[in-house]
Amino acid sequence: MSSFEMPCPQCGKHIPLIAKRCPYCTSKLEGDPEWAKSQLFWFKGMLIVLVLAVAFLLYIMQVVSGSTTWYIVAFGIIAVISLGKK
Repeated sequence: MSSFEMPCPQCGKHIPLIAKRCPYCTSKLEGDPEWAKSQLFWFKGMLIVLVLAVAFLLYIMQVVSGSTTWYIVAFGIIAVISLGKK
């Protein structure tokens, strides 16, 4: 099982985290609290990785250019993306 899969709560076969229905038994997955928790956990994990990658990239840019302008621009971009997710 990859990190993008989870067993179906009904039939136990491995299906993608983004699935809304199991392709094997066709059970609806959106209402299942365990399924929702796993999707939220996966999304938060990917968001943390993305933020860390951007922060590292900004650090490298600041070291190379010697300017803090990149921090201001990046903070604005991250703020706009965060507000768009609500």
